[in-house]
Amino acid sequence: MRLILASQSPRRRQLLTEAGYEFSVIPPDDSAESGICSGETAREMVARLRQQKAANVAANIDEGIVLGCDTLAECCGQILGKPRDQDHAEQMLRLLRGREHYVHSGICLWRRPDDRVLVATDTTT
Repeated sequence: MRLILASQSPRRRQLLTEAGYEFSVIPPDDSAESGICSGETAREMVARLRQQKAANVAANIDEGIVLGCDTLAECCGQILGKPRDQDHAEQMLRLLRGREHYVHSGICLWRRPDDRVLVATDTTT
């Protein structure tokens, strides 16, 4: 059964390659990467996005295992996504410097055609 990475992340591709996996890449639609929902914690957001990405790609294949992932940092109650540009990245690093912060990571494996779904979320301080 083929493994499909539902991500355009070069780092995720690198990690799977280094681990010896053979896989293809099918990025999810932009709609599957929608941002913060009202009242949602960073951990809840990661859990939702990991599954949205996997579900979006799984809906377009007949067979395979789709790997959907998401990672977010959180500091001082602020959710930090991907930086818009270098200035924004520097601002984010200044916020993180010397402060306890959290990295939330979520993974979803979605098997087609039986639609069996396995999920996990973890937080690192």
